[in-house]
Amino acid sequence: MNSNLITFVTAAISLSTLSGASSQCYFPNSKPTEDYGYTYQPCGGRNTTWQQCCDSDTDICVENGLCKHLEDNTTREYDYRAGCMNADWSECPQVCLEVSASSPVLVKKCPSGDYCCMVKGATSECCLDDSRQFDLSDHNPNAKNTTGAAGSGNEGMQNGKDASGGSGCKPSRVTIGAAVGGAVGGLAIIGGVFCVWLYLRKKRAKQEKKAIAQSEALSPPEMKQALEAGAGSMTGRKDTSEADMKDHPSVVEMDSAVVYELGD
Repeated sequence: MNSNLITFVTAAISLSTLSGASSQCYFPNSKPTEDYGYTYQPCGGRNTTWQQCCDSDTDICVENGLCKHLEDNTTREYDYRAGCMNADWSECPQVCLEVSASSPVLVKKCPSGDYCCMVKGATSECCLDDSRQFDLSDHNPNAKNTTGAAGSGNEGMQNGKDASGGSGCKPSRVTIGAAVGGAVGGLAIIGGVFCVWLYLRKKRAKQEKKAIAQSEALSPPEMKQALEAGAGSMTGRKDTSEADMKDHPSVVEMDSAVVYELGD
């Protein structure tokens, strides 16, 4: 297997793995975000231990588990909580779940370093109300929301990792299913690539064999002379050259006569 094929197979496996890992994104109510018109894409796990989903066109996944909209010509930079790769919202920040379970929520960083959820129509600024502020690092990514309220904090957990150094993330059924699907898809692609490679190899060998046969068929001097002689020689008629006439004497017919045996 040559280097080009190895490179192609590696790229196919990578593509399959990415396709398998690109699972659906969900709101806290466990419904797909696309059902509400949001085209979020999984981006967690690249530069963060969280499994959040963000708008891949304009925004980025932040290490703290939120999404960040970058400043452009129309809006300023802001943070928000969007979707999660897991339907049960495990491995995603348990923040602002009580504000809205079916839409993104703006999350503001206060001067104190804490965060608060911005509620539409609120009569006061959330950063001015201490009861609405929270420490983002205290929200356990493995806490599962079953009542619609924010999950309780866990002082031993920080950004998805145990304070002792061990990982606090546990694989969910969605994550495992995506991994298995990616592995099966990768094997199928490898099999298809191998079949294509085998077919191309046989085809190339056949073409090379045919080319060699044609080259050998045209190489003898007899074939070249036949081609130069024209169509007559190609149809099986043999021309006699002047050289052959000189080298071979004319054949003279002998008169038919009775042959006598000579006696002693």
